[in-house]
Amino acid sequence: MRGEKMLKKQHGHYDHIEKQYKSELESDVSKDEIQFDWSDTLAFTIATFQVIFPYALALAGSYAVIMLLFSLLLGRN
Repeated sequence: MRGEKMLKKQHGHYDHIEKQYKSELESDVSKDEIQFDWSDTLAFTIATFQVIFPYALALAGSYAVIMLLFSLLLGRN
């Protein structure tokens, strides 16, 4: 409570943002109304590939280099 009063003193010109934020919080939108559609699935799939692909590529590349080195060292082509 004390921190809110100090914040209002320091940042009095942000009152309209605070009012808008409170009205959004108090709105009657429930969590059941959030729609999850195909674009969300696509976004999560792309994000997953962006996270996993560099590690998978590094693993496959290091495996290929090791296999190439062993094939050159052992004389098999």
